[in-house]
Amino acid sequence: MTAGAGIDTAVIGGGLVGASIVLRETLLGKNVLLIEPGAIGGGATFGNAAMIAVSEVLPMASWSNIFSAPNMLPRPGRALKIDPLYLPKLLPWLWRFGNAANRRDVDRNSALLSRLCARARDATANLLKQAQASDLLIDRDAVRVFRSRSHLEKSASAWERRARLGVQFSLVGTADLKELLPDLDVDAHVGVMVKNYHSLANPQKAAAALVAAAQERGAKVAAERVAKLEVSGKRASILTASGLVIRAGKVVVSAGAHSRGLALSVGDGIPLETERGYHVQFRKPGISLDRAYAFVDEEVAVAPIESDIRFCSFMEFAGLKKPPVKKRFGEIVAKARLLFPDLNVDSASCWMGHRPSLPDSLPVIGRSRSAENVFFCFGHGHLGVTLAAVSADILCGIMNDGRLNADFEALLPDRFL
Repeated sequence: MTAGAGIDTAVIGGGLVGASIVLRETLLGKNVLLIEPGAIGGGATFGNAAMIAVSEVLPMASWSNIFSAPNMLPRPGRALKIDPLYLPKLLPWLWRFGNAANRRDVDRNSALLSRLCARARDATANLLKQAQASDLLIDRDAVRVFRSRSHLEKSASAWERRARLGVQFSLVGTADLKELLPDLDVDAHVGVMVKNYHSLANPQKAAAALVAAAQERGAKVAAERVAKLEVSGKRASILTASGLVIRAGKVVVSAGAHSRGLALSVGDGIPLETERGYHVQFRKPGISLDRAYAFVDEEVAVAPIESDIRFCSFMEFAGLKKPPVKKRFGEIVAKARLLFPDLNVDSASCWMGHRPSLPDSLPVIGRSRSAENVFFCFGHGHLGVTLAAVSADILCGIMNDGRLNADFEALLPDRFL
């Protein structure tokens, strides 16, 4: 069975990145099909920390992170985890990660991330406005919290680098922080408040709202699982698990951590890896937050998700197939109770999902080298919420104008091919 008459753009993947592309293409007057087998906004969009993290402009690939990793791995509660059985499969990615830690690439990628993140808040707000979902943006600056001023000073050089890259922030003293977080247990905390570091009240609802707005303008949704892309000549068609063949003028691969196999099916080997993240979300928490926080020493991000509070942690390398490690949830609960002793932990939900990460901390945005009608937009790592709308703007510009601002050429898939 074949479908696809009149489809200008088929987008594979209904996370926040894919949803942003669907609405942006629809607003440009395109006939758009979204292919998503599950709920819109499922996967990593469902369970992330919901933050528009505009200060995260320093790539994960750095010598400081590489040198600190051996001390982090064996310690219970630390965020970085690697499954020893998965390590052999991970080694090629780690090799590329190490190669990306050279000073030239770090400086270039930091500058690029800063330009992307500087656009993130407004791009997100504009897209939500188009979907009449502006109420999902929590327009309050987030705070990174440290146990003491001495702990903050250990990261002073990183904050100085952020400032040089245009990140705007201010120090929050203990007294002011206590006003913001009256339920926080320890009085000695200090914080850094980052301008435009906002969050979403519910990232899954945000993705669903974008798709719904696109559907009102004529976009379609197919509840199909894509098995592979098939190339004939220089063009690709979509083959679903049910045997449906879908042809479109342009095909966008934006399937998060599952994008690697789809790219490989057209002959493009993108070194995508999954960083498994965990969250525990507390219903009727008994405390309230008016914005998102990152507790640096505890390595946990905390965000209000409507009337709930979500605690997120861990960066675990164990592949796509291994089930969640249950003790991780208990460790998050322990951190939550340490920070907020009055938190009601009796009613909670647990989740583990997959961040799609590339070794240089930059997403892939651009045309496939192997199929002229296939485009990639994935690999955002910890910045999926942050860069979803910005990435959609960039990709739609490439697809419709055929041009890419020279500032963003480092995002092209050619860097890995």
